[in-house]
Amino acid sequence: MSYNYLLITGIIRSGTTLISRAIDAHPQIAIAPDPYFGYFREFRNEIYKDFFPDFDEEQPLSDHFFDDFFHAKQQLLKSSINRKLINQNLKKVIENTAKFTEQNAPLLIPYLLRLNGDSYKDLFTQLMEIVNKVYGDKDTKVVGFKRPWVEEFVMPLLRTFPNMKIIYIIRDPRAVIASQKRASNIQHNYPLLFMIRNWRKSFAYALYNLYYNNDRFYFLRYEDLITDPKSVLKDISRFLDIKFNPKMIDVSSYRDSEGKSWTNNSSYEKTNNITTKFKSKWEEILNNEEVQCIEDLCFIEMTKLNYSRKTQTDIHRSLFLKNAFSEELNTSWIKEYGKKYLLSEENINKELLRYYIYHDVDRVKIDNVFLEQAFIVPEFFHLIKNISFNSFK
Repeated sequence: MSYNYLLITGIIRSGTTLISRAIDAHPQIAIAPDPYFGYFREFRNEIYKDFFPDFDEEQPLSDHFFDDFFHAKQQLLKSSINRKLINQNLKKVIENTAKFTEQNAPLLIPYLLRLNGDSYKDLFTQLMEIVNKVYGDKDTKVVGFKRPWVEEFVMPLLRTFPNMKIIYIIRDPRAVIASQKRASNIQHNYPLLFMIRNWRKSFAYALYNLYYNNDRFYFLRYEDLITDPKSVLKDISRFLDIKFNPKMIDVSSYRDSEGKSWTNNSSYEKTNNITTKFKSKWEEILNNEEVQCIEDLCFIEMTKLNYSRKTQTDIHRSLFLKNAFSEELNTSWIKEYGKKYLLSEENINKELLRYYIYHDVDRVKIDNVFLEQAFIVPEFFHLIKNISFNSFK
C-alpha cells in the first residue's frame, strides 16, 4: 500500500513532541519519535566536503549566522536528497543514523542495520519503510517522524519527494529557553546565545519554506496548539488529506516510541492533557537580564509572530550582560564547539551589525551575500514583509 511522507520539525522545546504524539494517535498515521538525525548530519557532511575536504564531521549543525561555510550552506539549500554517496560511505551513514536513533526509537535499530543503497534518496526511502514496518499497519496512509534541528533540510526533502509534507512548529523564544533551562532530559547546557541564534534560524527557514512550499508546508505556533488543539488538529488533518479523528485530542490515546502510554514531557511537571498552564511560565524562570537579551536579539521575529515583549529596546545593554552569555559549558560536546557563543567582542559586533542593518533605510545598497549571512536565508526582508503568519492555515 502506498503512503505519504511527513516530517515534523522545529527547535527543541517548541512542542514538536506534543504535536507528533497527537498526529500519531490518528489510526491512519504512523510517526516515529526523534530518529534519523545522524542521517541528516551525514548528508550535510556529504555536501560540505565538496567545498571543504577536511570538514570536521562531528561539528554540530550551524546556526548559519555569519557562517564560515556560507557557500556550502547555499548548496545544501539548493540540493535534493537524490545524491550519491561519494564523500561519505554507507557503513558510516548507517552507524551514525543508528547512533542518533537508538535512545528515542530503539525499535527501529534492527532494521536500520540492514540499510543498503548508493544514494541518500534510496536510504531515506528505506528509512520511511522502516517506520511503517515498526509503527504502521495495513490502514496507514501517512508515515513520518519527528526530528528537531533539521529545518535546513526541508527544501531538499520536498524537492526530492513529491509525496512529502512538513509540519513546522515554533514557540515564543522566552518559553523555549526557559523550558530548556528546566528540562531534566536535555543532554547539554546550551549557552543562551546558541539558543537565540538557532531559534532565529528556525524562524528564517519557516519564512523561506512558507513562501516557496506553501501547499506542502504547515506552520503553526505552539501557543495556538495548546489554546485550541481541536481546531489546529482538524486543520492539520485537512492538510494531510486525512479525516480528523477524536483520538488526536485525547492524550490518553498517545503512545511513546515503544507503544506505551505517553505522558506530556513538560519541563515543569507531568501532565495528562493539552494545557495552557505553562504558557507564561517563562516569566518565573528567566531573570530580567535574560528576558532583555532574548527580546532584544529576537525582536524582529517576535514582532512578526505577535509575541509581545516585556522590556524596552536596549540592545547595547543586552550585549554587555556577561551573565547572559557565560553559562558553564558542562559537556564535552559543548566545551569543544560552544565557546563561540560566549561573550566576546566578535559576538557583540555581529549582533550590533544585524541590528543596524535591519534599521538601515539604505540597506538595499548592502551586498546580498552579506544580508544572507546576517539573516540566514535569501530574500529575508522580502519574505518577512510578504509572508502572513495566520493563527491557523
